[in-house]
Amino acid sequence: MNLPSGARTDRASQTGLLLIMGSVLLWGAMPFAIEFVVASMPPAELTTVRMVAAGLLLVVPIGFRAFGRSLRQHLRLFVLLGLLGSAVPQLLYAHALQWIPVPTLTFITNSYPAFSILLAILILGERPQPQHIIGMISALAGLYLLTGPMMVAEGGPTLGIVIALVIALAWGSSSIASKKLITDLPANHVAAGRQLVAGLLAAPLMLPGGVQLRGVPVAAWLVLALLIVLTVFSFSLYYRGLAQTTVTNASLLEAFMPVVTLVLSVSFFGESLAPVQLLGAGLILVGTILVSVEGLRGRALRVTEGQEPG
Repeated sequence: MNLPSGARTDRASQTGLLLIMGSVLLWGAMPFAIEFVVASMPPAELTTVRMVAAGLLLVVPIGFRAFGRSLRQHLRLFVLLGLLGSAVPQLLYAHALQWIPVPTLTFITNSYPAFSILLAILILGERPQPQHIIGMISALAGLYLLTGPMMVAEGGPTLGIVIALVIALAWGSSSIASKKLITDLPANHVAAGRQLVAGLLAAPLMLPGGVQLRGVPVAAWLVLALLIVLTVFSFSLYYRGLAQTTVTNASLLEAFMPVVTLVLSVSFFGESLAPVQLLGAGLILVGTILVSVEGLRGRALRVTEGQEPG
């Protein structure tokens, strides 16, 4: 039985939200792996090895010839996406961990959905509904309550905070480049291009000090291998989801990522939560539910008139 076009669009939007939530769950685990590896491997080497390996793993099923055609046709956007979405943020993230604690870094960098939504309105013409605005405000307030007590307790140099803000802006901007690419290319092409181009852009930064991979313990290599696998699966899910929903919806779901990180911290690293942090996690959950319920009921966010959602 053929479904009406509206029903097909709604079902696609629902699938897109579920795929993005899957990527968010995987992303929530990554800060621990990055923090472990960067203790024994310089940030440039970590970023280059991780991105190039993930990119190659994503290219193999596509085929190098088919991927090469996509890369040539959209080289400028891929370079922009590689810089804003992976190379610059990942290098800065590893450096920022040396200046400010994970809670402070998590709060500032995970404000990037606000940048994504603002740019989606200005550049893509998306029109968020009131529940999306309320959800974003709720998520940001929850994020502050979640990490605020730890920020006050641990502090952090001004330079680290500035770096974290640059990361947030870069990630927010990358959502726009991603959406433009995903309208013309298959999701796996965009995922592969983002990682591979980012790794190649980061590679020259290893040269001034020489490649420093000797002496890296086996445990760090094993964790890096796990990080590469998480990168492959998470970005595959993310771009398949983004192809079926809007930047606004995707950004609000991504705001749930610090809650995942927090749950893992409590479950596996023995961290305890203050009541105010539980309230913060609840507010983030409210923000996520607002967009999830909207999408799962089939009322996909519409963009400018005459365009399909996502």
